[in-house]
Amino acid sequence: MDRLSEFRNNPKIVKSPAITDRTAVTVVEISDPTDANAGIELIDLDAVQLQSVPFRARRVVVRAGAATVVFHSTNLRMRTRTRVTKGLVAYVVFGPRSRGTVNGLPVRPGLMLAAGSQEEARFVVDAGWESVTILLPPRDIRDHLAARQREGEFRLPAGIETLEANPAAVCRLFDWGKQLTDTAAEQPALFNARHDGLRAVQVDLSRTFWPLSARPMFSNPAAATGRGRSGASS
Repeated sequence: MDRLSEFRNNPKIVKSPAITDRTAVTVVEISDPTDANAGIELIDLDAVQLQSVPFRARRVVVRAGAATVVFHSTNLRMRTRTRVTKGLVAYVVFGPRSRGTVNGLPVRPGLMLAAGSQEEARFVVDAGWESVTILLPPRDIRDHLAARQREGEFRLPAGIETLEANPAAVCRLFDWGKQLTDTAAEQPALFNARHDGLRAVQVDLSRTFWPLSARPMFSNPAAATGRGRSGASS
């Protein structure tokens, strides 16, 4: 059982004073592409729908200390330009029905992408798109990898890069992120009013994301799309 599931089943977990009191969960239902930036301050996003049917997209943001987990979904084929705020690195994984491209690079379930701050990504996504993005400050990445004696593996992504990771493990990371954001959307008080819910998120990240990310992920620079054209998150 992951820590989040344990927390949901055991509301008596002790609170941690290490988490701040800011609102942790934001849920935005988007019906107009011009509102694509609503509810998120960590990503600058412009969107254009490519089908003339009613548009529905959803964004769920969970902020847990220095880490932020963002879920995106859309019912239409879309084109977006996305840029991550200065001082953050983004890692993106994709749902089982997700098909599309980023800067011309095909994306698919089981693929993990990394991008540095202020790098622009141009996504073209098909209907049924789902993605989970994890946003982190570089210092936190270095600290976590140093704790695993892997600090020499880290470098900032050069543009947008594919990471060398087990596809099954990447799919599990997506499943965890979707479960987290579904729970947060249904029961935001678990996270907004209680520090232990955010602590559970941090513990789960240490089990799902950090072992996966502690590879020379930053390991496939030949796949980078190049600075000035690339970026993060969908």
